[in-house]
Amino acid sequence: MALPRQPIHSLEWLIARHRETGGWLTLSAATRRQRENIFKGVIANVGKQPYQAMTKAVIVAGREKRAATPAQARNFLDAMRGLFRWALEAGHVAIDPTAGVKNPARPKTDGFPV
Repeated sequence: MALPRQPIHSLEWLIARHRETGGWLTLSAATRRQRENIFKGVIANVGKQPYQAMTKAVIVAGREKRAATPAQARNFLDAMRGLFRWALEAGHVAIDPTAGVKNPARPKTDGFPV
């Protein structure tokens, strides 16, 4: 069965190329599964957009969309950072749109009870 083709230079295409790299394969199975779930949502929302259109503002908006759940916001940023750091190194992008985007603060707790 043939897989559907992604438009070249779309974010979906870039994610598909990233999944073919050794860096992707060296991630743990749990990390790959987590990032796959994040990428599914990204592809559903903006997958057909050109990946060059991804700006720092778009990444920040994605983080803010998940602000009610700081762990999800951090995981989103981790997934997008991994993707765009690879894309920068591979020469697909000239600027990493995730550079300088801060993770949400971790909530302050008393830790685990003794």
